[in-house]
Amino acid sequence: IAKGAYYTFSMNNPITIVGGLKSFTAKIISVNGGTDEDSTDNKKSIYLNPIIPAKDKLVIAEEATGTWCQWCPRGAVSLKNFHSKYEGFFQGIAVHNSDPMTNFDYDASVAGKISGFPSAFVDRGTTMDPSAMGADILKRIQTAPKAVFSFAAKYDASTKTLKVAATTTMKEAISGNYKVACVIVEDSVHGTTSSYNQANQLKKYSNLMKH
Repeated sequence: IAKGAYYTFSMNNPITIVGGLKSFTAKIISVNGGTDEDSTDNKKSIYLNPIIPAKDKLVIAEEATGTWCQWCPRGAVSLKNFHSKYEGFFQGIAVHNSDPMTNFDYDASVAGKISGFPSAFVDRGTTMDPSAMGADILKRIQTAPKAVFSFAAKYDASTKTLKVAATTTMKEAISGNYKVACVIVEDSVHGTTSSYNQANQLKKYSNLMKH
């Protein structure tokens, strides 16, 4: 390694992350096999306070959207970013309104919780802009679920019927009015009519600036 240069490497031994504030230290003991002229700068320590997801936890985020909505592309971007950041612990659902991908029962159940598009909420909590869900996701990801679900499905191609069976295993005693919701999601849906095309206000602004 040349003087003033750097080298990126992967550690052979993984670090097991546990909850709580912990110190992590890295120490260089040899560079290019030579003698180190300054041993005072060989060590660096950082502190991490990792967030440990609760066992069996999956955070659900629902986003109210529609292809006619000029500002809704930022909602799709937010869902994609959060899915990438918290993969395995996060499931985003785009709930469409007034376009060919609308599920009317689902859309109606969301309508009373929002005041505009795009809007989103985490685990049916407070409504917010989709880009602002990060804090709620981190909070909910640490909240242990009261039940664990497992699913099995069978599709009949001739009748286009999908049968889904859900098994609920309670992790603790509960009281109150609980319901089980089963949502089937599909990505990269395309259609032949213009109503499938996503409006994008930012693109319109960009075209105006080009002219």
